[in-house]
Amino acid sequence: MPLIYRSGVPLPFVFLQDHFLQHCRDIMQYYKLLHLMKMRCLKLKTRLFQMKKEWPGSDEFPPS
Repeated sequence: MPLIYRSGVPLPFVFLQDHFLQHCRDIMQYYKLLHLMKMRCLKLKTRLFQMKKEWPGSDEFPPS
């Protein structure tokens, strides 16, 4: 089976490279999402911490 060349590189290698890059993009998306979630958690934690400071002596939320 003859290899088809694209810019001097055997096609299967080019295909593998494209596939690999796609995986890298997916992984980067995933890490971005993870980072966003982490930041959101941090924001919530600091908010809860501030609320606890505003209402000392109670671990529950203040009565609305």
